[in-house]
Amino acid sequence: MEKGGAGKPRMPYIGRHGLPWQYDVMFEQEQQALEAQKDQEKLDAAARERQLKGEPEDPKPDEADGEETLEIVRG
Repeated sequence: MEKGGAGKPRMPYIGRHGLPWQYDVMFEQEQQALEAQKDQEKLDAAARERQLKGEPEDPKPDEADGEETLEIVRG
């Protein structure tokens, strides 16, 4: 028997930070994207329900006031 461990399979995917699934640099961004997707799905579901009930869509904030929104343009 050899003591060198030649019979063990190599694990080339283990890096200096450990296993890839333990050091995920995109974890926070992925969580934010999933939360945003859930929020959007809730909004879409609510809009579908309003549409099925025949209720009017929510007016845009600019249209609700009856006021114009001024835009600053600098040249």
